Amino acid sequence: MKKRNRHLILIRHGRPHIGVDAERRDPPLSALGQQQAERVARRLVLERVERVVTSPLQRARDTAQATAKGLALPLETDDGLAEVDFSGSRYISIEALRQQGGPAWQQFLDDPVTTLGGDPEDFREAVLAGLERILCEDNVRKIAIFTHGLPINVALSHCLGHASLTRFAPHYCSITRLVGSSLDDLTVLSINETGHFDPEEL
Repeated sequence: MKKRNRHLILIRHGRPHIGVDAERRDPPLSALGQQQAERVARRLVLERVERVVTSPLQRARDTAQATAKGLALPLETDDGLAEVDFSGSRYISIEALRQQGGPAWQQFLDDPVTTLGGDPEDFREAVLAGLERILCEDNVRKIAIFTHGLPINVALSHCLGHASLTRFAPHYCSITRLVGSSLDDLTVLSINETGHFDPEEL
C-alpha cells in the first residue's frame, strides 16, 4: 500500500531576546518574537494542523506553544530539529553575523555549520533523521515543525538534491512547506512565506 503524502510545515522560531542576555546559550523569545508566534499560530490553526513538533531549544518551544494551545494538541519534541548550536555555550544569530559583516560573515557563508560549532555531516544526518521520524507517523497528514534556520536549509538542500548546504536565511516565524511520503520523495512547495505578518512585524 502506498504511503500517504505528509505536508510538513517548517516554521523558523520567532525573534529571540538577545539584549542583556546576548551571552545566553538558549535565549527565550523577545516581545516581538512572542507576537510573531501568535501570528503564525493563528495561521496554522486555520489550516487545521494535526501535529506539532518542536526543537528542544527554548526559542523554538516558545514559538510552538501558541500553535499547540490553539489547536489543543500536545507539543512534541525532537532533538533532530535543533539548531547546530544546541550543545554550544553561546547563541549567535545569523542576523547578528550578517550585521557584523567582514571575516566572521564570510566564514559563515563559506561553512555555516562549522562556524557555529558543528560537524556538517553529523548535523545533516541528525536533521534528516528527525524529519524521517516525523514522516513515519501514519495517522496525520499536516504537521507543524518549529525549528531553526540551518535545519530548514538542510531540508531544502536535501529536497533540491544539493550536496552542499543552501545558505538561505528564512525570516523569523516564516513558513517553508515540503510534501512527500518519505525522505526520498520530499519536494518543496514554498519557501519563506510571510503573508501572515504586517510588514513592520518582520
